[in-house]
Amino acid sequence: MGFWRTLFGRKPPDAVPEAVHSGTYGFAPDHPILCDSPPGEREFIAGLRCPSGHLLRGPRVGSFDGKCPHPADHEGFLPDERPGEHCLVDRYDVTCENGEYSCSLYFDMYHPQAPEQPAPEGLTRATPDSAV
Repeated sequence: MGFWRTLFGRKPPDAVPEAVHSGTYGFAPDHPILCDSPPGEREFIAGLRCPSGHLLRGPRVGSFDGKCPHPADHEGFLPDERPGEHCLVDRYDVTCENGEYSCSLYFDMYHPQAPEQPAPEGLTRATPDSAV
């Protein structure tokens, strides 16, 4: 493990939950994308690209009942919380800039130590040097 991972307790990239490999990862409340807080949700969406390479944009619709795919690292604040059985997830309804693709994405924002999350199936993550 590198210095920053050791210092801040970050997990190595291979610690991504098994649910990521499911076709419903990110598209269902029982397989949400793990992130840290609402700004983490918006940052993740800003880094996604549609199948055609365009940006995704859209509003947060609200919080819904979901299931945490990695409850050991869930840092919620509700008493008697059992995230492996039930947790709150946020839903965003997003559409590509040109309107050729749209979907709903679900996020579990109670994972400040989450490893880097991959893009849901059919989408890609932008690289720092990519231009749209």
